[in-house]
Amino acid sequence: MKVFLTGERQVGKSTAIGIFTKRLGFQPGGFRTLIRQRNTSDIEDLCLIPYARGVHKERPAEPVATRIMPGSPVAGGDHNVPPVSAEGEPAYRQQNGIRQPKTGLQDEKSRIGYWDVDSGAFNRIGQKFLRESAGARLIIMDELGFLERDAAEMQAAVLEILSEEVDVLGVVKPMDIPFLNKVRAAADHILEVNLENRDRIPALLEALFDLPPVGGEDRYR
Repeated sequence: MKVFLTGERQVGKSTAIGIFTKRLGFQPGGFRTLIRQRNTSDIEDLCLIPYARGVHKERPAEPVATRIMPGSPVAGGDHNVPPVSAEGEPAYRQQNGIRQPKTGLQDEKSRIGYWDVDSGAFNRIGQKFLRESAGARLIIMDELGFLERDAAEMQAAVLEILSEEVDVLGVVKPMDIPFLNKVRAAADHILEVNLENRDRIPALLEALFDLPPVGGEDRYR
């Protein structure tokens, strides 16, 4: 069974997965994304960390992307350029502080919106966690989005798992991007999460994955 949640930001997709996995009698594999704020509120790192049941266990992690917010005193002119849609914006490489169009996959660092993305780190860390998930009864992918756009090796690893006989539960951003379109095409169910239905999603996941009903007092806040 391959099930992906989708929906607007901060609507409760990861929370629904957390409630669902907390009730499992086994440890799932996979990964989740973590935004880690540095000492200044102007800089955020996006990391991939291994998924742990019911909680999100953090390990020291190399960031796969870094965001310097516009107006930050540490931001150069490049970081004050307003982002455009991830679907249409070309990837860039940095050379002598100047953005230039990428010439191939050998250029692993690119700008997507306000994010400086290290596709090499995405490939290396993402593949590692997916390899470590071999043999897991359930693999979590929370989440897949536009920042992996140039991480061809990680994309291939994700799509390979989606072609195998293993249960997968993930989050996919609602964007029209070739990689994400392939993920959606491989899914058995795409569940759109919103404020009205999010409390019902954990029980629906348990029904889809043929697990006992949710009990207890776990609720959204």
